[in-house]
Amino acid sequence: MDERYGIVKDYIEQDKILEFRDIFKYLPKTVLTKDWGSNNYRVTRFIEYPQQLSIEEIYEIARLINVHPDLLIKMILRQFNNTTVSTKKRK
Repeated sequence: MDERYGIVKDYIEQDKILEFRDIFKYLPKTVLTKDWGSNNYRVTRFIEYPQQLSIEEIYEIARLINVHPDLLIKMILRQFNNTTVSTKKRK
């Protein structure tokens, strides 16, 4: 397993990574794509729209990072809320 998962785990637990997309500042999406058994298109889409992840997918990603799925859900909700607020402000 890539050592960067440990870095991401620590940063999530220390609240240094606050949104789902921020994971990929430290972990290349190609690493997650390979380890998760997904494809680049899907992972790219989920980085921008993590609310489209299923509960099962969230659990799989949490298992790879070795964090509780609730932490990922919290990050996804934060990103979704921040994106929704930003979109509404532009209109």
